[in-house]
Amino acid sequence: MIGKRSYRADVQGLRALAVIAVLAFHAGGYLPGGFLGVDIFFVISGFVVGDLLISGRYATIREFWLSRFIRLMPALAVVVLITVLFFIVVLWSDRYLSLPLIGSAGLLSLSNVAIEMTSGDYFDADAGHLPLLHLWSLSVEEQIYFALPALLILIGARTSSRPARLRVVISLLFLIVLSFGLSIFGASELRGQFGFGEALFGFYSPVARLWEFLVGVLVWVALQRTEISSRAQNFLAFIGLGLVMSAVSFWDASLVGADWFNLVAVAGTAMLLSARASILAGSLLALPALRWIGDRSYSIYLWHWPPVVAAKEFWPDSQLAPVIATALSMVPAYYSHRILERDFRRLGDWRSSRFRLALKKSVGLVTVTSLIVLPFTYLSSHDEDFRIASGNALAGDVNDEAWFKYAGTEFQICDHPLTGERGVPDGSYHRCLTTGTDSPTEILLIGDSHAAHFFVGVAELFDAREVTFLGIPPEEYSDPELMHAYQQEFFSEHKPYFVIFSYRWEGYESTPQFARFFGNLTPEEIPSIFAFNGLPTFPMDPVQCKSGYGVFSLFPDCDFPTPDPSLIGDHTSQSRETIEQGILAQLDVIGRGDVLDTYGVICDELLCRMNLGNTVLYADHHHINIDGSRILINEISAELPSSVR
Repeated sequence: MIGKRSYRADVQGLRALAVIAVLAFHAGGYLPGGFLGVDIFFVISGFVVGDLLISGRYATIREFWLSRFIRLMPALAVVVLITVLFFIVVLWSDRYLSLPLIGSAGLLSLSNVAIEMTSGDYFDADAGHLPLLHLWSLSVEEQIYFALPALLILIGARTSSRPARLRVVISLLFLIVLSFGLSIFGASELRGQFGFGEALFGFYSPVARLWEFLVGVLVWVALQRTEISSRAQNFLAFIGLGLVMSAVSFWDASLVGADWFNLVAVAGTAMLLSARASILAGSLLALPALRWIGDRSYSIYLWHWPPVVAAKEFWPDSQLAPVIATALSMVPAYYSHRILERDFRRLGDWRSSRFRLALKKSVGLVTVTSLIVLPFTYLSSHDEDFRIASGNALAGDVNDEAWFKYAGTEFQICDHPLTGERGVPDGSYHRCLTTGTDSPTEILLIGDSHAAHFFVGVAELFDAREVTFLGIPPEEYSDPELMHAYQQEFFSEHKPYFVIFSYRWEGYESTPQFARFFGNLTPEEIPSIFAFNGLPTFPMDPVQCKSGYGVFSLFPDCDFPTPDPSLIGDHTSQSRETIEQGILAQLDVIGRGDVLDTYGVICDELLCRMNLGNTVLYADHHHINIDGSRILINEISAELPSSVR
């Protein structure tokens, strides 16, 4: 029998702070450590469930498991169903191939395992495109709910004698230290030395999260036999709130000990739970607005993330869109709480008709969702036509990985001649690439990643020549000694037939001073010079150009009105006119050189097009793919020296 449990308004207020932190993090990183709100939830769950289990509010473990199923699964099933169907119909692309699997796994409380297998690190950029990424924490919670009753029985948590209580406290402390130690191991570089380290003790592991639940249990156990003075409770509450706010506000991955911030958040939460009679518990944490959010925190958490992912897909350069999507997600969250949560609480004995009816409804919702989602899980992994929507049948790779793989296999990744840096095909542009003929450099391509992505086209057009790409950040032009070293490297014995400069010009406050590359060389020592005038940044993903929207390939999106380029994207600092003038000014300093209009291949007076003919040219919003490199260089090849080929 489930007895009547006292309602703690401060606990609901703490839930509200936790979910607000998560929302602020996901809406745009407004709280850099907001993801630690999940750790706060885990401690609260341990505290509440510890109360339910140890005080005997459930007659059997089966009753506990069934009540958790009824409490959590109906709302989760509806979120999985709507999210999977929406993204398949409206936004389907190869980016979401793992979505049906993660949704299906979520219905089995295994989404953390599915995410670990298919997507990896929570902080990877690709993880931000998983509409059901947030289900990992719910699966961890449900897995711990499955094991926690047996664990508490094993340590004798329901016995009441003094020696037994001491044994329970010591056992909980031991398990907390063990689980915390494994979580630190899972977050360290040492885990890579073991084949099981990442999966068993990593970010998504219930083993590495158990300690947070047990801290909550320990707080509940301690409060049953410990009287804390009002002064001590006020002290604990203020210190605890400070720790929680510091953890979610100041977390920084670059800080030494960043992996320990969850310990700060957990410690702060434990202090707040210990201070139920404090001033903070009766004022700030008991505010009606916070209690309202806390009562609905589960539904708010469930519904907030899929709309944010969709908003980022539709408006990738907008900082406001995720915020608006987060606010709008409160509408389904409200009705989810009202329809799928509120009526599934306070059900009485598990043998009662109300309990049994709620169980039937819950099983029915999960079954219907499974029957709809599971076929998509199969299709997304086995059916090629379903896996990659045909779209408008355009060719071209719409990801950066294909470029890096091709460049790393067909050409030679070289050590930077001065810094010794060596690029690897891991998603960041190389500092040095050559065609690998072992001859002196005959054609030199210089710039940032917007020069590197032209390398394939230049190297294949001049396939009989040694072509070298050299990554030179704009700030290096301010170092005369470094420029002199470059001149010695490339012009002392041999000099290239010509040099090409290319940058993401609009991404810099001022034009890179590439004329300084030639330093004090005489005009006779300087080869022919060319500068590419850049490419537009598109607001949409090239996936939408190639595949359209949804599994039915609706509305392929390949062009964009040609505005003042200073308005395209979030990373632009200069207008097109300013860019052209800056490049010409640098060529005037050198005393020779031509500007080649790569921008004009993409844009005319009315539209900028991500495709040319039947081929998508872009790999992401502003980098071209392999085909784009070949096609663009071919389009301007008449202006490059034909005698060198």
